[in-house]
Amino acid sequence: MTTEIDIIQEAIERVERERSLLSIEQRRLQEFREAVSRTTVATSNTSANSSVDLVEMYRETVMDTPDFEKAYNETLKESLEHEFSPSSAEAILSDSQLSQKNKRDLLVEINTAIDRRENLSSILEQEKESLERIHIELTDIRESMRALPTCSFQEHSFEELLDLCGAYDDLEQRCERLLKNRQQHLHSTSTHIESVNQYLYNDLDSSFPGLSAIATTVDAINSSRKDTSPEIPALSA
Repeated sequence: MTTEIDIIQEAIERVERERSLLSIEQRRLQEFREAVSRTTVATSNTSANSSVDLVEMYRETVMDTPDFEKAYNETLKESLEHEFSPSSAEAILSDSQLSQKNKRDLLVEINTAIDRRENLSSILEQEKESLERIHIELTDIRESMRALPTCSFQEHSFEELLDLCGAYDDLEQRCERLLKNRQQHLHSTSTHIESVNQYLYNDLDSSFPGLSAIATTVDAINSSRKDTSPEIPALSA
């Protein structure tokens, strides 16, 4: 049976894996940038062939990352057009020397691609920290709930039952605060957070594992409250 802790742990592992892949992609783009930097530009005195085979370098760097086919499912041309402008992609595919402008534009676009991954990695770091806070809090809530006594109206005093109900209320309020904080995180980390969640968790049971884990915990609290503490009869006037 999958618990809310399992849900959060799986999400954390997914974030860690994606951050690792982004780091590899950044390094590969940096290697490609170095290759482009070494390329001589076309002049009236140079031959038509490129001094560096940029197509081959692109295959050996950017496209040579773990799970590239699974993550992108792109041909060489599609990948180039996805990462860079159409003119830069065409210049690379033409297998001729870059013009000064082509080279300058391509280097700028490579830097943009690196920065894009850096920004996404920062968002994922915030996501991981948010999930870890939820993991710690839900684990503590579960342990606190297990520590509560099994009570019945016949076995315990009215005051003891009130204390138990108060304890369950406190646990539920902790979940409500956690839910509010998680929602604030989702709104603040990115204007495209929904697509980020789809990108990370589209094959998990929920695209919003943090919210799902909190909701599962609230259900567990209410179920335990119902099983262990019957409704306290109203006091007579």
